[in-house]
Amino acid sequence: MQDLMARCSNKQTQIENYEIVHTIGEGWHATVLLAWHVVAGTEVALKVIKKRKLKFHYVLGFMCERRHTQLLNHENIVKVLNVIDTEDSTITVLEYMSRGDMQAYLDDQGRMMEQEAQQLFRQLLLALNHCHEWGIVHWDLKPSNLFLDVDHNVKTADFTLSYDYCPGEKLGTFCGTPVFTAPEIFLELMYLGLPVDVWSLGVILYIMVTGFEPFQGRDYQETKQSVLTGHYYVPDDLSKEIRTLTASMLTLDPTTRATLPHLRQHLWVKMDEKEPLQPLCEEDLEVTVQNTSGTRDIRGKSSTQDTKSTHDTCSKSGTHGKRSTSDTARAAPKTPAAPRTRAAPGTPVAPRTPKA
Repeated sequence: MQDLMARCSNKQTQIENYEIVHTIGEGWHATVLLAWHVVAGTEVALKVIKKRKLKFHYVLGFMCERRHTQLLNHENIVKVLNVIDTEDSTITVLEYMSRGDMQAYLDDQGRMMEQEAQQLFRQLLLALNHCHEWGIVHWDLKPSNLFLDVDHNVKTADFTLSYDYCPGEKLGTFCGTPVFTAPEIFLELMYLGLPVDVWSLGVILYIMVTGFEPFQGRDYQETKQSVLTGHYYVPDDLSKEIRTLTASMLTLDPTTRATLPHLRQHLWVKMDEKEPLQPLCEEDLEVTVQNTSGTRDIRGKSSTQDTKSTHDTCSKSGTHGKRSTSDTARAAPKTPAAPRTRAAPGTPVAPRTPKA
């Protein structure tokens, strides 16, 4: 297993029933591989995490991610099909999202028309509502953590920074990607978790329909100040409905920020809706988890005891209170070609030629 990454970069490698095809992407602590399940005859994604390279709080983060993906079962959340534990690595087998992440899609295709964004936004609302109903805050929502399948449905992924919350519980930790971070986090105030996810969702919707970020800066401090002003450019070709929707999410005061139930009833969300938004899926998700010193793929449900112990570890250690932002901090965002005009939060300003 130790030389898996080196070998798969040169030729196909097989781990039991999974035949490695090629590397999809690499991050600070994980490598994602495209693989072929030789028994089922389907493509899957393998997320390989090297345990020895992780600091303790990152290990706890991945433990919590595992537990949360076991709990969540929704058509708009990337499914975990199997988890293989070895002495030096954890391999998570995920459903393969053939169209890649939303950020890559936007970089390649440009901004979305409102009708396209509307369909995907509805799906994001359902996925996030499902998480919150299970008492889980994602805390790192952004286009690069959202994936598109072959039918152009969006699915949420990467719950490494997610955490369990209790109603009314307040947090005081900075975590996430600055461009998508809510103002109350920058102010180092005690804050509620659910409005933080709603703010990030508002930034995502804005990027979907404009092609650029509402709050920008050449560095962390400039990005922080941009977020704290609450000012952002509003292209004049956006509909009135999506302007009010975006403004309701990008509200500086978290106590007056829109909630998910309110968003689901917004006119833009319900406009031209063929079917009403469905209630949450209650079906249990069966995930394979096995501790092994080799690479055996052993199928079966994880025990209640294992799940509980992981949950207790995450909760008691305060995982969400000690994570670094180095993995999610981004380079200085791109500046739109045309000059930007500042306006009060959510207020339309002078016209601008949108990105094609």
